[in-house]
Amino acid sequence: MFRTNELIYLGLIGAITIALGVVLGTALNATGIPMLGGLANAVVTAAVLTIGVKGVQKFGSGTILWVVVSTLAIPTLSMGPPGAHKLLVGVVAGLLWDVCLVVTRRTKWGYLVSGAVMMLAVMLGVFGVALYFDFPAAETLKSAIAYVLPINFVLGMLGTWLGLTVYEKRISRVRFVQSLQRSSRGVACNDEHTDDSA
Repeated sequence: MFRTNELIYLGLIGAITIALGVVLGTALNATGIPMLGGLANAVVTAAVLTIGVKGVQKFGSGTILWVVVSTLAIPTLSMGPPGAHKLLVGVVAGLLWDVCLVVTRRTKWGYLVSGAVMMLAVMLGVFGVALYFDFPAAETLKSAIAYVLPINFVLGMLGTWLGLTVYEKRISRVRFVQSLQRSSRGVACNDEHTDDSA
């Protein structure tokens, strides 16, 4: 179960992610360079969302983050043309991310690989939706997908590394985040005591 303060933290991180994505995407797309905004957003998104899952290290935190991000992205150009289809992409990417983090036991390399897989899943989801609905960007993506996918994988890993670094050096020292960690440890300890009593 997620506590109220954990949900507030995840919601805030999700909102920051989409806000940065919209601002950065708008600025870079104005340059006229194809997919520049999307590729740069891969780094920023992976970095900020990693700060989110580090703060709340529970299964489901990745999914909650992506539900927030994809819901807020519906009326924007982030994750492709506006539409509710983004929520499906977000839920699938979030679940896959959560599973990868569990499988890799949240080691540093586990975070890096999981973050890269998560961003790859998002790109595949956006591409799949573009093809299914025959969006104008589908043809551009189709011709570029062979090199966009590996680039997105690497950028996802780079963004995750950046997020881990910022979290460890800055965010983990914030009182609110420290309280999240203490409450999580408290829940774990209580669960252990309950098991011992049984």
